[in-house]
Amino acid sequence: MKSKTLFFLFGTILLLTGCVYGQCINGPCALEHSRIVADIKPNGAHWVKEGATSKSRMSDSWACGAAATVPGANGPIFSDEKINRERKNFDKNDYGPRDRLFDQWGACMKSKGYTYIEQCDSRCMYP
Repeated sequence: MKSKTLFFLFGTILLLTGCVYGQCINGPCALEHSRIVADIKPNGAHWVKEGATSKSRMSDSWACGAAATVPGANGPIFSDEKINRERKNFDKNDYGPRDRLFDQWGACMKSKGYTYIEQCDSRCMYP
């Protein structure tokens, strides 16, 4: 009986220690997580161009081959049909076609005067 009590006590201490170090769901760590998630911008927002608006970037993204949806403009996301058309005999999954489509999309965006910035700043427009 004493070993069960010690086990329970030890387990409780471990759980509480986890909360102290930010592992709990509804504690300060949850607030920090919310802030971090709020700061994440979709890939499309990292593509900036002098004088561009979020609407013009969306139109350019669609013109460069992204799916004609809001997530597609901010992703880019490609339709299953487009991925299947890009598929080669040696592709074992969707990664190859998606990578090729993404490279084509990026080249197109660059040809339209956009630059990719790694760390979003005030130039990133989202939504």
